[in-house]
Formats: sequence, C-alpha cells, structure tokens
Amino acid sequence: MSRIKYLPPEGLQFDFIDKSSDIWAIGCILIDLFSSVENIHSLNLTLEELNNGHDLKIFPTIPSDLHGFMRDIIEKCLDHNYESRIHISQLLEDWNIFFREFNNSKNKEAPLLESNEQSNL
Repeated sequence: MSRIKYLPPEGLQFDFIDKSSDIWAIGCILIDLFSSVENIHSLNLTLEELNNGHDLKIFPTIPSDLHGFMRDIIEKCLDHNYESRIHISQLLEDWNIFFREFNNSKNKEAPLLESNEQSNL
C-alpha cells in the first residue's frame, strides 16, 4: 500500500510535510477503517488528479454512513487548511472523552442486562 494515498493538500504541492500532515493521514485511515464505502484513494489516481481533487475540495469524501463522534473527528483531521487542522493533543483528548463516556454508558447498562437475564431464569 502506497503512502501517497494519504498525502494532504500541502504535501502534494510540495510545500512541506509536518505533524499536521500525519493528522490528515489519520483522517484518511479512519475513513478506510470505519466506512463501508469505497473511498477515492482506491481509484489509483495520478498525483495531478489527486491534487485537482484537493484543490476543488471534493475529496477525500467522508461517507454518509459515518455520523456523530467519528464524523466530527474525521472532519477535524481533514481540514484543508493545515494550520487549523486539529492538533494531536486535542485529538487524543477527544478520543479519551469518547472512550470514557462509552465505558460509563456500557457500565450503566450492564447491571440492567444482568438483572433481566436473572429474571428470565
């Protein structure tokens, strides 16, 4: 798998690659992992086609089957302006909040499930 598919707009223009470029790649990887829709990177586009798509801001496209927290994080990662792209510390903080809330809701539901299972016995 080529890393070129995760190149951000600033990388295609050869301005520079820095930590914010890695954040862009995280957004692309999240689309790959959590979406059932084939993304544009699987189309084997040339550098020129990929650059034109970035210039027109038509891709990468966040699929419509991604909602809520995941969509919000991906949008923050794929900000075309590298200077306003989410910083890694904020990204990690958002993930920590998400998992904390997920675990809290999971723990609140667990006793209800256990008591319902016991009443069925």
